[in-house]
Parts: sequence; structure tokens; C-alpha cells
Amino acid sequence: MISDNRYPIANTASSNKDNISNSNIATFQYNPPNNTGTTLGILGGVLTTVGDALATIGAIIQLNTDNTADFESQVGSFKSDQEMEKMQAEIDNLQEKLKQLEQLIKSDQS
Repeated sequence: MISDNRYPIANTASSNKDNISNSNIATFQYNPPNNTGTTLGILGGVLTTVGDALATIGAIIQLNTDNTADFESQVGSFKSDQEMEKMQAEIDNLQEKLKQLEQLIKSDQS
């Protein structure tokens, strides 16, 4: 018969003669162990895993942000360099035209 976590155990003549006689039936009651430490360990492991996952996601987001900022900076520098080269070419062209104009003026005056 099983009821209320109690399992009847019949004692034999060779078992524990001091406490229980052959004619008595002792009842065994199962008491579950205290698993608080194990439960807390499992919860700690889960939280550690979640924390690591969040840290990884954060690092990936930061890497993406850094790469985007670096790319935009390089594009900005490239455009700036191109504009500077274009302006320098225009300045050189204007200086050449100015020299030609000065030569024309000198030739007309002579």
C-alpha cells in the first residue's frame, strides 16, 4: 500500500533488532532533499548565458556602428579630397588663363 509518500517495509529478524521487533511494520517516509543550491546554480547558469548573449549582441551592434561611422568618415574624406582636387584644378586653370591674359596685355602694349 502506498499512501502519503509512505512505503511499508517489513522487518526481518536480521534487521535492526534493537529498535523494531519482527512483528512490527515500520513505515518509511521519503523526505525530498533540499535542492535550493542546485536550483540557484541552474538559475545562475541561465542568467550567465543570457548575460553573455546580451554582451555578444551589444558587441555586434557596437561593431556595426563603428564600421558605419568609419565608412562614412572615409567617404567624407574621399569626397573632400575630390572637391579639393577639383578646386585646385580650377585654380590652376584660372592661373594659366591669367598668365595668358597678362601676356596678351603685354603684347598689346608693345
